[in-house]
Formats: sequence, structure tokens, C-alpha cells
Amino acid sequence: MDSRRPGPRARSSHLPLVKTHSYQRARLANASGKWPLLLFSHGYGVGTESQNTVQMEELASHGYVVASIDHVHEAGAVPLPGNVVAAFKAPPSFTDTAAMARGLAMLERIEAAPDTGALLVAVRDMQRMVPSLDTSIVRWTDDTRFVLDRL
Repeated sequence: MDSRRPGPRARSSHLPLVKTHSYQRARLANASGKWPLLLFSHGYGVGTESQNTVQMEELASHGYVVASIDHVHEAGAVPLPGNVVAAFKAPPSFTDTAAMARGLAMLERIEAAPDTGALLVAVRDMQRMVPSLDTSIVRWTDDTRFVLDRL
């Protein structure tokens, strides 16, 4: 890590000071009704569970129940019990400059895919380049199932 850049704890230490309209463990106003549920999952590596608070609050104001998941070591920083922060653990292909350039080229192919077939080929090529994405997908699926089971 660049010693001039603050670590994940310093970068996120101000977040508890931000005023929002959100509540942890909030109870439903009418628990007997049915409510549409949206489950938010941050972006890989840079995201956090609170990065889209404004959008989630807007959806909640329209009657949606919105929950957010932190994926440990795959989010920018995840606060854990005991005042511990779990930082993103980049796979080797994310720290090699040439691999990053290839990854960006893959993302451009994915974005420019003219049809589903081309999109699938580009995604499979990306998975071959970054094998850790396969395990991430399984882990994120497991996290999502866990949260949905608890909700």
C-alpha cells in the first residue's frame, strides 16, 4: 500500500458522522403487509454497503424494504466487531499493471458486446483471466442466500 494514502480505517472513519434517514434493524410500520424487498450488493473491490445510501433511502421512501450486504475482503472496507476493519484483498491479477490493462480491455469488450453470445464469450475470457471471480461469485451467492434466509 502507498504509505502516503490513508488505510481503509482512515478513509472510512468519518462515515458514522454522516447524517442519513436510515436505521439499522428498523421495524416495519405495518408488519402485516407485504413489502417488496431490494437487496443491494456493492461493487467488487471499491464498494461498501453504504455507498448508495441516497438511492436506497429514495427507494425506501416509496415503500421498498432495502437491505445491503458487505462482502468481507471483497468490499473496500468492512467494519467487523472489535473495531476491526476488513480491507479489500486484491487478487494478484489486480496488482499487476499488465494484467490490469488486459482486465480493462476485457471490460471494454463486455460493455461493447453486440449480443448475448459475444457477451458470454467476453465474460468467460474475463473469468479465465481472473479465476478468483469464480470463487467470488459463489461466495456472493452464499452471502445473498444467508441474508435472504435471515430476512
